[in-house]
Amino acid sequence: MQLGQRRHEGASLELSVSEALPRHLACIIEISQLQTPKLLRRMGLATDLLLQVCDEADAEGVVLMLMPDGEDWLEQWYARFGFATIQTEPVVLMARPPNLSAVMRQEPNERKYD
Repeated sequence: MQLGQRRHEGASLELSVSEALPRHLACIIEISQLQTPKLLRRMGLATDLLLQVCDEADAEGVVLMLMPDGEDWLEQWYARFGFATIQTEPVVLMARPPNLSAVMRQEPNERKYD
């Protein structure tokens, strides 16, 4: 999965391997800094960008995680994409396992595991 900044029209986010996790857990990608300028909000741009990232994570069998800043509405919004709260203290942490049925539909030589 390509790390770094992703953009979709006005929305952007950052994908990285978390520095807080041991190196052997590099298959867990952290989403941070998901943002849309105020004038472009409520147009589905962040939704489209997050759906693209989730589809890519599903295809590659990657777990996604994020910290929604403890905002209840954000937790509910991320839950729509399959994220679940796995920690509440000291910060809220959410994770999304890959949809493995998407991976299993691929031919064996098309599957990416690295």
